[in-house]
Amino acid sequence: MSPGGLFRVSNSLNTPQRRAVRVLADLGAETWHWSDFTEILDEWNLPATQAACRAYAGLAPAG
Repeated sequence: MSPGGLFRVSNSLNTPQRRAVRVLADLGAETWHWSDFTEILDEWNLPATQAACRAYAGLAPAG
C-alpha cells in the first residue's frame, strides 16, 4: 500500500507488471483462501483480496 492506505492505479504499472497482476487476480477462488498467498500479495504491496486485486488490475468483478 502506498502512504495513506491507497493502492496505486494499475496504469502506473508497466506492461509485464500489469499482466502479472491480471493473472494473479484471475486465479480461482480457492487460491484466494490460502493465507500464504494473500500474505505474499500483502508483502508485495498488492491488494490481498480478489475483489480489490481485480479492481486494481482493471478487471470486472468475479462471478
